[in-house]
Amino acid sequence: MIKPFRIAQKELKYIYENAQARMEYNPKRSAKATNIVNNHPHFNTQKEALEFAVEQMKTNYARYQVWAKVEKGEDDIYRVQNWWLSTDDSKVLESAEYIGLVQTHDESMILSIIDNNIPIDDVVAYY
Repeated sequence: MIKPFRIAQKELKYIYENAQARMEYNPKRSAKATNIVNNHPHFNTQKEALEFAVEQMKTNYARYQVWAKVEKGEDDIYRVQNWWLSTDDSKVLESAEYIGLVQTHDESMILSIIDNNIPIDDVVAYY
């Protein structure tokens, strides 16, 4: 069984708050980064994004990663939302980082899933 990254509240807070500050400081770059990410294929669930990334790595030998959006709840709890993208595009990765997305599966995890023939359903979901 493969477990996605477990991310502490303080790390999610750091990602979220730093992205918010960068976006406020540089709205033009923020808009461009948001546009790049929004125009990239994204998925409703982590499972869909992971399936896509696994398929791409199997067929294209690309180095895919899975990213998700960090949101702050009304209770001041930072969460990873059901908003996922899979990419190996450096421009998208840079934009994802800039606007506050967090990496949930990297290429080494995806390769481990492929190499060990692990069904996607056996991969623990990130909450």
